[in-house]
Order: sequence, then C-alpha cells, then structure tokens
Amino acid sequence: GGGGKSTAALTQTGNFGYANTYAMMAPDLVICGEQINDWDFDVPVATHAANITTMITQSKNAGNSDVILLDGPRSRSSIATLAVQDAYHASDISTATGQGVPMASLWDVFGPNDNTTDQNVTYLDATGHLTEVGYGDYGYILACIIGREFAA
Repeated sequence: GGGGKSTAALTQTGNFGYANTYAMMAPDLVICGEQINDWDFDVPVATHAANITTMITQSKNAGNSDVILLDGPRSRSSIATLAVQDAYHASDISTATGQGVPMASLWDVFGPNDNTTDQNVTYLDATGHLTEVGYGDYGYILACIIGREFAA
C-alpha cells in the first residue's frame, strides 16, 4: 500500500482514505501494485484478495475506471519466505482473472522463477527495489497492456 501500508488502506474511508479518492477523482485508469507489504505484514492471503477486489470494484464504480493489477517481484530480502510470496502471486492471478482485469507480472518477466534465486539483478538492486532498467521495462509492460486492452 501507499507509504508502506498494507492493502487494508485501499478500503479505508475518512478524510484521506483511498476509498474516497476513487469517487472524488474518478480516474480513467487505476494501476494497482499491492503485494509486498501484505506478505511482510502477515496479512492473510484471503484478506489481501478481498482488499484488492474491493479496490477494483470501487475503481470501476467511480466512473470510467479501467484497472491494471501489478504484482511485485520475488524478494529474497523480504521478511516473507518465497513460498508465502508464491501464495500471494497465485492469489493475484486469480483475482485479476475473476475481476476481468489485466495483470502485469514482474514475477514472470523479471528473471528466474525457480524459488531458489532472486529475480534477474539487471532489474532489481541489492535491496529488492527496481533498477533504472527494471523501471524502464516495467513501464514498457504497462504501455503494452494499455495499448492492447484500452486502445480505442
């Protein structure tokens, strides 16, 4: 979530709640990349999926909102084991499919996916954050999805 929060922030109301933002701004496109904080903070996978589903519903109800769901890269530096991360990844694929929204997967694109190594070091630095190359390719992935899914 934003500012190091979990996906629970996506459903909060109040003065600065994310849930109010969708209705107030009525965005044309919402790109949601929520995952790593949830697995690090032990948010149950089912709760994570419910929060993402709520965010997608709120976005679509706000007007002309299209949604792209992102997943995060695997992280050996994360608090969560790779097996736990796998469960969130599987959940996000299921949520995206069930909600009819496209998913951009760093998980599948940025290197090995064998549960023994980190993603390709070209894309991630030692702290698990995207490098300039990683951000560039991430942007390209999103541009391809936007062109494919939402072109008029």
